[in-house]
Amino acid sequence: MLMLANVPASAQVQTGEISGKVTDGTGAVLPGTTVTVESPALIRPQAVVAAASGGYRISNLPVGTYSVRFELTGFKTQINSDVRVEAGFNADISPKLQISALEETVTVSGVTPVVDTQNVKTGQTFSQEMLDGIPSARDPWVILEQTPGVLMDRQNVGGNQSGQQSSFTVHGGNGGNSMWNVDGVTITDMAATGASPTYYDFDSFEEIQIQTGGNDASLQTGGINLNMITKSGGNRFRGSGRVFIVDEELQSNNISRDLFDDGADSGNPIQNIQDYGMEIGGPLVRNKAWFWGGYGKQNVKVGVLGFYRDEPACQPPPSSFDQLDALKGCLATDLTVLENYNGKLQYQPASAHKFTALFTRGDKIRNARGASPTTRIESTFRQSGPTNLYKGSHQWVLSDRMTVESQYAYTDGGFVLDFHSPELAEVQRLFDLDTGVTSRSGSRAGPFVRPQTEIKSDANYFLSGVLGGDHSMKFGLRWRDTPSSSQGHIGGFATARVDAGRAVEADLHRDSNAHAAMTNFSAYVNDSYHRGRATLTLGLRVDHQDDEALAATLPANPIIPDLLPSVDFSGVDSGVTYTDWSPRASATYDLFGTGKTILKGSGAIYYGQGIFTGGILNPTGAITLRYPWNDLNGDLSVQRNELNLDRLLSITGSYDPANPSALTTPNSVDPGLQNDRTREIIIGVDHELMSNFGVGASFILRNYDRFSWDRYQDVASSDYAAVPFSANCGNDSCSQPSFSTTYFRLPFSLPVARVRTNDPFYRIHHGWEFTARKRMSNRWMMNASLALNNTKGYYDEGSAFSSTQDPTNQEFYNGFQANSRNARWIAKLSGLYSLPWGVNVAGFLNARDGFPNFLSLRSPDRGNRLGRVNVGFEPYGENRLEKMVMFDGRVEKAFIIRDMRATLSLDVFNLGNAATVLDREGRQNVSSANRVFEVLAPRVARFGVRFRF
Repeated sequence: MLMLANVPASAQVQTGEISGKVTDGTGAVLPGTTVTVESPALIRPQAVVAAASGGYRISNLPVGTYSVRFELTGFKTQINSDVRVEAGFNADISPKLQISALEETVTVSGVTPVVDTQNVKTGQTFSQEMLDGIPSARDPWVILEQTPGVLMDRQNVGGNQSGQQSSFTVHGGNGGNSMWNVDGVTITDMAATGASPTYYDFDSFEEIQIQTGGNDASLQTGGINLNMITKSGGNRFRGSGRVFIVDEELQSNNISRDLFDDGADSGNPIQNIQDYGMEIGGPLVRNKAWFWGGYGKQNVKVGVLGFYRDEPACQPPPSSFDQLDALKGCLATDLTVLENYNGKLQYQPASAHKFTALFTRGDKIRNARGASPTTRIESTFRQSGPTNLYKGSHQWVLSDRMTVESQYAYTDGGFVLDFHSPELAEVQRLFDLDTGVTSRSGSRAGPFVRPQTEIKSDANYFLSGVLGGDHSMKFGLRWRDTPSSSQGHIGGFATARVDAGRAVEADLHRDSNAHAAMTNFSAYVNDSYHRGRATLTLGLRVDHQDDEALAATLPANPIIPDLLPSVDFSGVDSGVTYTDWSPRASATYDLFGTGKTILKGSGAIYYGQGIFTGGILNPTGAITLRYPWNDLNGDLSVQRNELNLDRLLSITGSYDPANPSALTTPNSVDPGLQNDRTREIIIGVDHELMSNFGVGASFILRNYDRFSWDRYQDVASSDYAAVPFSANCGNDSCSQPSFSTTYFRLPFSLPVARVRTNDPFYRIHHGWEFTARKRMSNRWMMNASLALNNTKGYYDEGSAFSSTQDPTNQEFYNGFQANSRNARWIAKLSGLYSLPWGVNVAGFLNARDGFPNFLSLRSPDRGNRLGRVNVGFEPYGENRLEKMVMFDGRVEKAFIIRDMRATLSLDVFNLGNAATVLDREGRQNVSSANRVFEVLAPRVARFGVRFRF
């Protein structure tokens, strides 16, 4: 049956395809050739017949290794074996059949292209060999870290950061437009836009595909798109299990006396990590029904710099370098437990129908989320809450030219961040402005309830011989519903704010209880037109997004119930929706007609995921009022009679002080509000140097604009007056004894009304990516990349720098480097070599430029509800943290015991024991100026045992 389809949707598919053109030795096309593919990944073989153009395409192939058979009367049968199919990859197999009067067979082994002749995407696909073979902390975030050009907000050494999701970015973008997908369905958490709703069992993955640019119309955003493809059963029973252990006894020390004196104290050591689990799959009915299931668990115990146990010997903690071991012994444990269950059933009653059901459950328990040098243990969160994913799909071959896959997914997501102890709900929080330390109590965030429902259908249609070439079309529809609700409470309804221990001001809080609805409907069409050496792909996508703030109630603040009264909110709809049309175009050209050197280019417009207009109109969000505070009784607790309620210092949230009991807010939404936009151009070349070894170079240009912000009304930048400001260094660590700069303040109180509209800010990124990839063959594999970046932010002439129209710091940001995760260069190298006797050695080198460390001065309170501001005195990006270079290594030995393969491994992370400073205090006029807040975790070893059968 002829099953010809388009280049797979770049990052939301779980399958790849094999295609090409069948010719004879003279180059004449051979229509009618039967092409059959077989693989352990297929329940049944699939067969197609080449079209009149000689072209064929077999789509929707699961990830795996295939043999491809070409048969035509009068010609030798040719078999191409060991053809590797990856998600989203088009393996071009174009045989030249030899004439023969006899029934002969020619076998071509191990020839799989490494260059995709039709795709323009940037990013990387991580095969099972890479996931298993390259040393890593074994989660999707460290795989992101191995992807060309991707920057992470933290460095995971042996699993010390596996207890919390990392933030990440690429090409000067932001994480809010990242999309998470499992087996082709979207599960992105839309209440924490761009984040994953859960954690994962690393051994459940068959492959992870990460795309960073060049997306076709099947993808909504221009952010990082991850597609995690889970394992499946097969016609043979197989399974695996593992145990990995990391312990403080296997760890070095990387804190020098100089670092200790700079505030690094104990550093960020691992205490103990255990990772264990198993998975198994096989046939229920051979060639018809398969099953697969797995279980995994991780116990992650780490120490956090400055986070010490509340015991007499540790409060205060040992303070000299000679007591470093005792200091490490005082570290409190930041514990995370991650537990996962997975199951999959597949049923193919006939060649035209295949059904799949998937269940996955990820649960997380954490005892001290938020632990840091400036967050005491009583101010951390206790986290709990499982997430379940239910997915069903049906793959249907309607005719010899059309296939359809329909999918349904429901994600039952949510969690709670609770007080460290229940009684702290009634205890007021304490915050020191000088040190930035939060103590005494914390807050409750949640329960967060975040269900998701997605229904989607994608169709492939092949049209041959039109306009002198073949058209591979793909089109689809998707509906996604992502309501959410959240609650919040700050201990004692107040935060006592002191400056070096002296009472200065107080924050009074009202709880939050927000409920929102959000829906997305989308449709797209792609036409990939192939003629001769050229492929032209045109696509168009439309997304309609709508949101609404739903009804909710709130209790009053008991300290100032007249100013923060109870609320009974009936809900509101802003009336604003997004309907975005996204054109996409790309072209490739096979330079020499060999499929080995491909020129490529693309242009695209992407729009953001999510619409958030209801929040600014919702009075049930968190409200904070700040007043001067005089601690009359010296108990460091806020009472009403100690507050100067005639002087409101600042407001956080949607609140009108002139009408505290209002059931609406003074805010509005611009009826012309538009979705954020990314415009992209990519030009590049890919070349296959030798079998299984390809290199590439791409130039990426991106323009980000139309961000939304909440601009204060009835105030302009011209209303502000400049105030020269000088301050001495807060200690003896600064580059000079004092600094001078300028901040701005208003001659009148900042108005309270805000409007959600489009920010005049825009960001331009241009950079180069150079890549090299060697598939596993001849005993070795390798991946290498170098990214050169330049990302700058700009403000239109005469436009405001901040939502309050405050021009403070504008001169240090306008036209300079942008984003907190900004690195001008990023280099990555990973590889594996298989020695004799079943021994493998592997490694991963990760190096990047240091992130910006914006030096500033903490201003005095500027009055008129403006509060304090950190004022810079040099361009953003001029001062940077030190560059980060880290190498992880592995050696492993395999043993074959009958039908089981057992592997013993030793991984060493941060092999050079680097002590890179990852975060410092940037404020120069506070007592903690230039204090080290985070250091790269020290060298640590991990022992592992794996078995497969």
